[in-house]
Amino acid sequence: MPKLTVITRKAYGGAYDVMASKHIRADINLAYPSAEIAVMGSEGAVNIIYRTELDKIADDIARGQARERFTAEYKKQFANPYRAASLGYIDEIIRPRETRAALIRRAAHAAQQAPVEPAAQARQHPAGARVASRGLRWAFAEPGAVTRRADSR
Repeated sequence: MPKLTVITRKAYGGAYDVMASKHIRADINLAYPSAEIAVMGSEGAVNIIYRTELDKIADDIARGQARERFTAEYKKQFANPYRAASLGYIDEIIRPRETRAALIRRAAHAAQQAPVEPAAQARQHPAGARVASRGLRWAFAEPGAVTRRADSR
């Protein structure tokens, strides 16, 4: 069964990664034109990236205007679905009224594709841990190491 994702509003950081993104092998990722896809929210990013510039501005009103300008620039440059699509994270940018038709079309196409199995190493638990079949012992592998299951000899 294919994994389908539609980003309607905001998709930030780790939450975006684990919610059926391309990074965890989702099949289809669609986004609305108003979606924001970035490492973090634009307000938080502006506070970090432009901190020194904002600290130099003494007037509160001028600082607020500069923050708004920096936020708009960040959203335009980084937090939009077009940037994510250019990097291959989004398959298609759709209008909200096209959602049902796009999902049906993409699901039908994905269902015809043969599933791609990851390599044996990629199926290992992300932390490198596995449970042995005898008892609840944990074995930790070095990153990239191939380990043999305890019950296979």
